[in-house]
Amino acid sequence: MLKLLFTSYMRLLCRAYKNKETWLLPKRHYHFRLIIVAVVLFTVGIPIEASNSNGDHHLEKILISNNNHFRFENNSVTQSDPEITIPDDYTVHCLDDVLPCEADDVVALGFCDGLKVTCFQSELYDGPCGGKLINTYIVTDSCGNKLSGIQTITVNDTIPPKIIAPKDITIQCLEDLQDCLTSEATATDNCSEVELSCIQGELKGDECKGIIIVTFTATDACGNTDSATQTITINDTTEPEIEDVEDFQLEDCNTSWPEYLTTTWTDNCAEGGSLNSNAGVDDGTSEDGCIQYRLYTFTITDSCGNSETETTRVAREYDMTDPEIVAITDYQLKGCNAEWPEYLTTSWTDNCTEGGNLNSNAGVDDGTSEDGCIQYRLYTFTITDSCGNSDTETTIVAREYDMTDPEIVDLEDFQLEDCNTSWPEYLTTSWTDNCAEGGSLNSNAGVDDGTSEDGCIQYRLYTFTITDSCGNSDTETTRVAREYDMTDPEIVAITDYQLKGCNAEW
Repeated sequence: MLKLLFTSYMRLLCRAYKNKETWLLPKRHYHFRLIIVAVVLFTVGIPIEASNSNGDHHLEKILISNNNHFRFENNSVTQSDPEITIPDDYTVHCLDDVLPCEADDVVALGFCDGLKVTCFQSELYDGPCGGKLINTYIVTDSCGNKLSGIQTITVNDTIPPKIIAPKDITIQCLEDLQDCLTSEATATDNCSEVELSCIQGELKGDECKGIIIVTFTATDACGNTDSATQTITINDTTEPEIEDVEDFQLEDCNTSWPEYLTTTWTDNCAEGGSLNSNAGVDDGTSEDGCIQYRLYTFTITDSCGNSETETTRVAREYDMTDPEIVAITDYQLKGCNAEWPEYLTTSWTDNCTEGGNLNSNAGVDDGTSEDGCIQYRLYTFTITDSCGNSDTETTIVAREYDMTDPEIVDLEDFQLEDCNTSWPEYLTTSWTDNCAEGGSLNSNAGVDDGTSEDGCIQYRLYTFTITDSCGNSDTETTRVAREYDMTDPEIVAITDYQLKGCNAEW
């Protein structure tokens, strides 16, 4: 019965796969067990009778190969010639785009068992700009069949690189123009490094208003190029600068006016140099008539028409009146032990001159207070106008000077009354000073400072600190003790027992 079932099954397989040499048996096929039994029973092979479409009968033998494929050995049908199909030729832009040679890319038909496909890829020849690589495929089997084929891969980069030129800029002067730098441009390519070059065009326009075009070019390894431009605009809009001559007053009194004044000028695009003013024009007098003024004007225009003007007012005087110094009231320096000022500053006026700020001398010592805590220094101001008239003023400056530490009244160490008393929040004493009033002083909140050997006495250290207005300080400490006991006493226990005898008295 088993042989009959197996024979029927094999005939169906023969009809389905008559023109194929081998086929792979799915490992989980539901007929797999039946086939395994058949293989065991018919190790040498089972001849099976089958017929074709014409009714001709022939014998087929189904064998199982070592690689889990079925191979049909057909005694009446001639095997077709082996043939292979290899991948099509293709072209890429970059050598990195070439795919590796894969044996699995080959389709092989009509081969015997022991099918073997090998693939070899050649080196690139004629370079990456139109060069080629050859993939050689070789297919062999156990019957001695051998077929080969080649696939041609062309590498040809026709894509130009991409370049970005620097941003357009505007400069003031042609002298500010620098040689073009390829490092200022950026370029990328799909396949290779790029070579950058730049060409700076001729000036269109003039040095005051003109443009220059800079062309940046990127060239890849295959000669593909891309270009971008940068426009540099030259536009001088900056005015020259005249070195300012401050208004001034002629020395001495009743001096003659100068014919002209001299200064210098500079320009962002021109060399600059020396510059004379005009001859000046009268510019009024002071209310009292002691000061006369004359206005001198400097004017310069650069080659691009930008101009600048500056003026200087010159004064001269006639004066027989003493100037006046604004007095500074005597005062005391803030803080304590302050450094004496190097000098004092005030102002002065004159009927025929402008006046202004005035510094005193460095001062001289001028005594102390009775208790020695206040020192005095005398500063003197002196001014003489251009006509020899003079005035003098003095200011006394005081400072508190104290290098002596204050004194804290010592508070003796003590123990708190009672037991388990709370620590005081702080202690209070008093302090005195040679230059200050002194007064009451509180300590800090204290810190734990150990216990006695039996642990019944605790100590806490309180610290007093005082600093006077001059930064002199003093520190004192007081140690406070307290008896501290939170442990219950212990009674020696007597074990429960019964009195001896009967009716004993308690």
